[in-house]
Amino acid sequence: MCKWFFSIKKMKKSFVVLSLFLSLAPLYAFKSSAQNMDCDCEKIIEAKKCDNPNCIKICSLLHPMSDISSRLANMCLGEENRNLTFKKERVSAGDISSVSGEIKTKILETEKASKQSLEENCPQCQLISNISAHFKVNAKEKTCPSQYLKTHHYKEYKRGELTWRKKTCKKKKLLKHFEKYTKKLISGKSEDSIKLWEACPEPCSFEVSYTVKVDNEPCQGLADIRVDCTHKVNKDFFGIPMYDLNIQYKGTLKCEEVEN
Repeated sequence: MCKWFFSIKKMKKSFVVLSLFLSLAPLYAFKSSAQNMDCDCEKIIEAKKCDNPNCIKICSLLHPMSDISSRLANMCLGEENRNLTFKKERVSAGDISSVSGEIKTKILETEKASKQSLEENCPQCQLISNISAHFKVNAKEKTCPSQYLKTHHYKEYKRGELTWRKKTCKKKKLLKHFEKYTKKLISGKSEDSIKLWEACPEPCSFEVSYTVKVDNEPCQGLADIRVDCTHKVNKDFFGIPMYDLNIQYKGTLKCEEVEN
């Protein structure tokens, strides 16, 4: 009986070792690939140039716990303004579109500079845009019954259009689609919206957050929308709802593999 127990125990130990080896195997494979391609990650960053996008992918995977992945992205996209944060308190519901439009223009201007840097330093890589927005409610009192205090999730996918001459992604139009989808969702005029209003009745309010990821090639976007049913939103002197805006932008990379 004891012999059988120790045999099982040894098997368990062997299984743990095997599992550990299998989990580390991809890392060894990437190390081997890095050596074969002569991917000196620190040298690439110091030179601020990388002709082989495979090295960008490998260096990021070899150093997931360090800042090397971020530094590589800075090298490719340009360090300045790769991450943007916009905050504004007490914005009226009627002014949200104009404020968001100004921020959107700033993001697109930043991306234009990033693309130029990308063409010079990492021509085989593409820009991925990540935009998150939070329209926060500052409620003065607790007006919403506890059974309605819930979060509702929605996803929306959209393939964008290309410009006629340069065949570049019409990102502004794509972002506008997700903005309209979100507005329609909280307007009470769509099937999902009607259900949402039933699940979050007066005197409750909606607090909206969303993240949009846009891939230039192919030209497509995915929106992850979160609507919190919460307490009644504060209003200004004229009875217009007021929100605190927090919009963040982050540019990341998608690099094509190059055959050696």
